[in-house]
Order: sequence, then structure tokens, then C-alpha cells
Amino acid sequence: MNMKEKLESLGKNSIVLKIAKKEKYKLGATRFGGKPDVPPDFVWPTYEGESYDHVVKDRPLTFLAQFNCEELAQFDKEHLLPDHGLLSFFYETDTQCWGYDPKDKGCARVYWFEDLSALSAANFPVDMEEDFKFPMVKIKMDAKYSYPSWQDFHEVFPDEKDDEAFNDAWEELTGEDPEDPDDRSQLLGWPYVI
Repeated sequence: MNMKEKLESLGKNSIVLKIAKKEKYKLGATRFGGKPDVPPDFVWPTYEGESYDHVVKDRPLTFLAQFNCEELAQFDKEHLLPDHGLLSFFYETDTQCWGYDPKDKGCARVYWFEDLSALSAANFPVDMEEDFKFPMVKIKMDAKYSYPSWQDFHEVFPDEKDDEAFNDAWEELTGEDPEDPDDRSQLLGWPYVI
């Protein structure tokens, strides 16, 4: 196999997420920010750790996004996600922990709520600072193949040494510069580690 064929063999479907416009509230809709739709017994997740100002305290995680799994299904070509329910993502946006260090445990949480009819909009915790309440915006989704970085590629093909040939093949397949790929948020596929 040549470089392009090797890279193509590692292609994975991803769901590209783009901010579309301000969103009006709709229960169970896919969106970034706003108030999350949760069941009545939901307890807002918190993270206990050192804050940006070096104070150790228990603080609410920021609600990042929610995804209606039925809406995702048309883009999830490999059927890796549930085909119903709601996926909700929360993250510690004060210090933006990477999660590599064991002390970062709990800095990110993902929930799956199966029954949409049991959900309603949650109120933000009273102790949540305004900077951590993100505005609600609509998400436009599209399927796109993703390919590994040179480091991930090299893990699969350790005998390959020609990173220039890799870059050429990656650019040909994606239309992007592998040294500076388009900024994007995505679900599934190969990660773009920042």
C-alpha cells in the first residue's frame, strides 16, 4: 500500500459541528450552551479542585452542549452512538483541566438521558458564575471522514518514516493543511488534540 492508501484505510466517520445561529429554546434540541434539559432528579455535576485563582473549592461544571441522538443518527454512519435519547456534556471551564492527571477526575461528565418526555430545562446553580453560563446557539451537523495525525498514524504504521508524504496524502484526502487543520468541533472520528 502507498501512503494515501494506508491513510485511507484508517479513515473514520466524524460528525462535524458548526455554530449555526442563535437558538430559541426547544426541549430536547441539539445545541451548544443554554440550560440543559435534564430529568427531575438530576443533580448538577460539580468538580472539586484548584480553581484558576488557586482556591480549592467545589464548583459547578459548565454545561457545554446537548445532542438529540435521533438527530445524530443520520450522521453516525458506523452506528456508534445511541439512536434515541439525549447526550449532555459538562466540563470544568475555569481551569480547563486536560484530564490526564488523576487529580482531574470529575472535570468532565457526559450523561445519556433515554426518555426525552421526562426532561425539562434545569436552572443554573445559584453559585455558578455568569462567565460559566454559555449562550444557547444552534448546531449545524455534517458527516465528514477524519484521518489520524502523524503521531497516531505512526503508531499503526511504525515503519513509515516519511512525514512529508504523509502530509501530502492527508492534504489530498482532507483538503486541509495537516500542520494547521481547520478549527472544528466534532463527535467521533480521530481527535484533533490542541
